[in-house]
Amino acid sequence: MEPDDPDCPIDFDPCIRDNTTCADFAQPRSHLSPDQAAQLTIELRPAALISTPNAEFAAALLARNCTQKRHAYAMSLDLTSHPPQPISHQMPQETRFIEHCTADELFDSWYAAYPLGHPDYLPGTRAELMAENLQPLLDRSLLGANHRSSRAVFQDGEVHAAIIISLREGEAPYGGPWLSEIWCDPRLQHQGIGKSLLTTAIRELSEDGFASLGLAVSQGNPAKKLYESLGFTGISQSWTIALPTR
Repeated sequence: MEPDDPDCPIDFDPCIRDNTTCADFAQPRSHLSPDQAAQLTIELRPAALISTPNAEFAAALLARNCTQKRHAYAMSLDLTSHPPQPISHQMPQETRFIEHCTADELFDSWYAAYPLGHPDYLPGTRAELMAENLQPLLDRSLLGANHRSSRAVFQDGEVHAAIIISLREGEAPYGGPWLSEIWCDPRLQHQGIGKSLLTTAIRELSEDGFASLGLAVSQGNPAKKLYESLGFTGISQSWTIALPTR
């Protein structure tokens, strides 16, 4: 079902997420209540996943045996009113622009940073996860070009941490610079490397004249405290929900 279908119960942007059809930014049509839209969405299945910022619509779906996959907070940092903080940790000597890395080089530390039980853990084979999550960021096919602050940290020839700042199409806060990925191998956590990568990126974005930096963080992800400490504030919430299988 397409979003312009007159029988579709929701307005949405079609996309593919986790190799599954997704109705992004889904909202009930104006003539339907959240309960009515939820029931019709389950019956007509415009997509397998529904991602919505509408709390009442999300609750109505979850009350009908749908499964919550993610509860995320969108956050934004106003670069014009928050001067960059001092870098808290010496930047490692071995860094490389992210597009000069391969998905295979990035994978081990990225996968280790999201173990089973982490709110952003993803199941799948190595090849599937690289193809769906890392390669589209490297080849610019997912969120656009990568800012110069997107870099990987190498140690003994292996990637141990990385940050990817995408330059999304559209207006802020959802367009423009977007923190697509930041991670650190668990063996190097609590050393300030992640914070240094992010504060360096904020400084370089400010130098390049950008006015804001956006991101999305899952509920339960401890990184949210870091973002708040740097001045990021919440702008919206979203729920990604899987419809019942038939």
